[in-house]
Amino acid sequence: MTTAVIGSGIAGLSVAFELMRRGRGVVLVDADHAGRATDAGAGIISGIGTRRTTENVLEFSMRSAEHYVKLVHDLATKGRDTSFYRTAGEFLIALDDSEAARLEDLHAWVSTAVGTYGSVGVGVPQMLDRAETTRRFPLFSPRAQGVLLPDVGQIDGRALRRLLLDEIRSAGSDVVAGRAELGQSSDGMVTVTVDGRTVTAEDVVVAAGAWSSELLSAIVEPGFVGPQRGQIMHLRLSGATAHPSANGFRSYYLLSFANDRLVVGATRENDSGFDARTTTSGLEAVLAAGRDMVPTIDDAELVEVRVGIRPHSADGLPIVGRVPGVPNLWVATGYGPQGLTLGTFIGHELAAEMVGGTSAIPATFRPDRLTPRMDPREPPKPHSGSSPKAG
Repeated sequence: MTTAVIGSGIAGLSVAFELMRRGRGVVLVDADHAGRATDAGAGIISGIGTRRTTENVLEFSMRSAEHYVKLVHDLATKGRDTSFYRTAGEFLIALDDSEAARLEDLHAWVSTAVGTYGSVGVGVPQMLDRAETTRRFPLFSPRAQGVLLPDVGQIDGRALRRLLLDEIRSAGSDVVAGRAELGQSSDGMVTVTVDGRTVTAEDVVVAAGAWSSELLSAIVEPGFVGPQRGQIMHLRLSGATAHPSANGFRSYYLLSFANDRLVVGATRENDSGFDARTTTSGLEAVLAAGRDMVPTIDDAELVEVRVGIRPHSADGLPIVGRVPGVPNLWVATGYGPQGLTLGTFIGHELAAEMVGGTSAIPATFRPDRLTPRMDPREPPKPHSGSSPKAG
């Protein structure tokens, strides 16, 4: 049995990789859109943060972080290069007194989650006051304090994408360059063509990120996921190496890499369309947020700016599973800013479901919650060549 997977970001590649590991034939379709979110993503693999979620979403996020540890171990055992992943830690940072007042409650909540779902990929939470924060992480603002999660991972999304793509190609799966179009046969089954060429596949997975709605509009009502631009600055600043990522009560974050590379992001621009430009207003917002966390950031060298177009759903949750009323159509999109964290585990679970197994994908991720937008359009009627006769 063969599955056509449309999209070669973290969503599509993870589904294709996991289907391949389960013995399914895969045809991967890659449109190579400018602004693909995976290529721009910062890379914090965070199963938990300062923003509370429902229990089923929290459990899935925690298991997603744990899955990376298992995936890296599995790839390393097979001799693959796993330098795309490292344990960096994450500091849930408070930058003023009002945020600091929330830390005790945050520490208790994170500790309970770790006790319930395990510490793999997270670590045992540690409270650090201002003095201890300054001693251990002098780059951060002297006002900073927070909760340290020492085992949180960090990935290079571009390197992971290359690895998964190599794995899929090495297994003999087809990788087709071009733009896919969906059609529907008279029996309601979805068909795929790429630049006019028919792709033979029994199942179809649309994992085209922010471009998924456009692709699916031939089959279902449009508008269930839209583009959200994220601008991220890569800097070089003396002393930036060996700090954990920082992610707090505000919407911006910071990562530290080798060679004093500092990454600050990201904007969340819901009115951007598919425009992957860098804007001065976006950079000003990112720089201002970075300055709050790292007061010396104005001395940094600007290395590059990355811009990604995230797939953003109306309720901020992923959209994963079979499309209601369409037997062979599946979707995996809408991951928003959590794409790199959730992507590989969603791929693992969706592939298991597609081959007839059980899945941990929560009901709140399912496409049927978006009805009527995910209601299928009427499939085309077969043409008989003659007028119907009265009977």
